Amino acid sequence: MKFLLAFIFVSSLIPISTQASYIDSSEPVDKPAQSLIKPLLNALNSGDDKLIREFVINHFNRDWTAQIDESVLYLNLIATTNGKLKLHYSRDYTKKLPDSEMVFIVYSALNESWRAITLITDEQDEDRISLLDLSPARWPSDLPSPATISESLAISKLSQFVQKMSDKDVFSGAILFALGNKVLMKQAFGEASKRYNVINQTDTKFNLASVGKMFTGVAIVQLIQSQKIKSGDKLSQYLGDNWLDKSISQNITVEQLLTHTSGLGNNAFGKNNFELLSKNTFRDLVDYQPLIKKEKLISEPGSQFNYSNTGIFLAGVVIEKVTGMSYFDYIQKNIFDVAGMDNSGFFDMDEPVSNVATGYERTQSNKTGWRNNWFEHFIKGSPAGGAVSTVEDMHKFAQALMANRLLDKAMTKKLMAYYNPYGNNFVGHTGMHFGINTEFVMFPQTEYIIVILSNYTTGASSVSGKLHQLIKQIESVKNNQ
Repeated sequence: MKFLLAFIFVSSLIPISTQASYIDSSEPVDKPAQSLIKPLLNALNSGDDKLIREFVINHFNRDWTAQIDESVLYLNLIATTNGKLKLHYSRDYTKKLPDSEMVFIVYSALNESWRAITLITDEQDEDRISLLDLSPARWPSDLPSPATISESLAISKLSQFVQKMSDKDVFSGAILFALGNKVLMKQAFGEASKRYNVINQTDTKFNLASVGKMFTGVAIVQLIQSQKIKSGDKLSQYLGDNWLDKSISQNITVEQLLTHTSGLGNNAFGKNNFELLSKNTFRDLVDYQPLIKKEKLISEPGSQFNYSNTGIFLAGVVIEKVTGMSYFDYIQKNIFDVAGMDNSGFFDMDEPVSNVATGYERTQSNKTGWRNNWFEHFIKGSPAGGAVSTVEDMHKFAQALMANRLLDKAMTKKLMAYYNPYGNNFVGHTGMHFGINTEFVMFPQTEYIIVILSNYTTGASSVSGKLHQLIKQIESVKNNQ
């Protein structure tokens, strides 16, 4: 699934299903993807490996069919973690989607929530799919809003729902739901180690994946606040040609690294770069230099959004250059220590740190039906993700942000804008990798905080939609008071 996860990363900042005003319609749309959605759902709902394989062969582009086993595994993962999906309508937005892209709203009875399936068809062959993404969706515009409920009832419903998902072995991990400083729910489910039958606890440490990008964002804004850098500074002021060719770096600003508008892609973090290399070699940022050096622009800097692990990684390099500290030491001193995050850090995987969950992904290649992610990770996290933390520590991080202890009020607002470019009522980030699925969300207006850390590849996304819906129902109550 290395190739497939490159697509999933596209949605790990703000899913398209939350990005603008929308309207749902039952009328067929004259776009290539319209004819693909029902056959896709038939294949997913069948649970039949043969039918899913046939669909991939007949309806996906060469990138997917070239890795047919991984593609089938990915679709099976969607089927397993979402159950049978029922098509509602297609969704369009105020900002129109291109002809190659459609969003379909489906309902998952297993997840008790609405889901958005985004399909993008191949530019060269419009009858074939180049991207498939599934993410939580907002309530259909043509249906009455759900009934309002009390906070206590929402918490009860949430606890019962997550327990159900754990019993079905769809979710494993820990969840914290808070209102400002007050913890409303904090529970753990599943196993931190299947090998040794160790259960998850609320203080179990989980890999954050891309949620850790927020630490890099805070650090850069701290340096802007202290006037050590400017958001409009060119990357070439801090990086030499040993990182990026000057013809590229002189056109990219520091701010564009955070907003994913640098024009850089993810080639440096792609499958071909790491498959044949020892992950043991990537402990310090400088170890990535030969890979970053190969990176090319995929769009003009500042012209469009392109989710880029390389871009946010280079923000970490800027931090090292400006402060004279290692990225890891800077984050420890200026974020973890300040917020009181005593159980968080960037740990080398070969260091026997206690109480860290092992990540798992479903597989059909062995008798257990699971494989761990030990051999799918770099030896250590980076500015692009991979810090380790707990739900309790991430709650402390949220509190520190909301209390302006990491940044002053004006700069906290600036940071929030980076992580809420579409004006939603929440701010945050998600993360996904092999055996990791995380979500960190703050609702500034109501002060609700969500932290979901899972050691299953799609664990957090399997419960996130339901939780967001319950919060919406509570917010309706508060708005009517």
